[in-house]
Amino acid sequence: MNRYLATFAPGFEEIIGSLLLQSIPSASDIQISSGILFFSRSGPPDEVVSAAFFNNIFLILQEWKTNTCPFPEMVKTAAKSSRLPSVAPTLTGLAEGTFRVRYSRENQFCSVDKNVMENAERYITASTGLLPDRLNPGIEFWYIIRREGYSFFAVRLTKKQSTEKYLAQGELRPEIVQLIVGLARVSDLDRTLLDPFAGYGSIPERLALTQKDAVVYASDIDP
Repeated sequence: MNRYLATFAPGFEEIIGSLLLQSIPSASDIQISSGILFFSRSGPPDEVVSAAFFNNIFLILQEWKTNTCPFPEMVKTAAKSSRLPSVAPTLTGLAEGTFRVRYSRENQFCSVDKNVMENAERYITASTGLLPDRLNPGIEFWYIIRREGYSFFAVRLTKKQSTEKYLAQGELRPEIVQLIVGLARVSDLDRTLLDPFAGYGSIPERLALTQKDAVVYASDIDP
């Protein structure tokens, strides 16, 4: 049984659990707080990345019930665990041979001492056979410290494309669109749907994909 951490846009806590079960029915032990969700599931880790309404999904490799453990100590403790070698075969297909280590404290990236970084990289290479690439990695390992009072060593399974590359200014991110559609609680009985202020059309496009028996109307003052 694997344990996962997923982040999402705060404000959608009331629906995020039901959306998770629609996408991953086998998820269990679900815990939700502001902008973060934990769940457990058996099976390969790459099967959980289909939940596209999350910002990121992490496979938890080590957990600390505190947010006061410094990064050097987290790196040292994680290196004593057999958890990473046990899941390494399932990560190689996602990693494309390379990795990067990142350090996050209260949602802000941090720098660490050179020796700490090198120790973390040596441990991951020895455990997985992957090689460090700090510029263009195939996969990322994160040391995470949260203000809620816990910390993690985890591997990020999702690979989100930078929105600047494909979204126009003001256009909604795909995960936000899915959350808004989920919040609307559209059922199969709703056969006529209207978005009178459609903007770039992301929401009615999503409705048309998910509610195939409905007629979707979209309009906006800007052609």
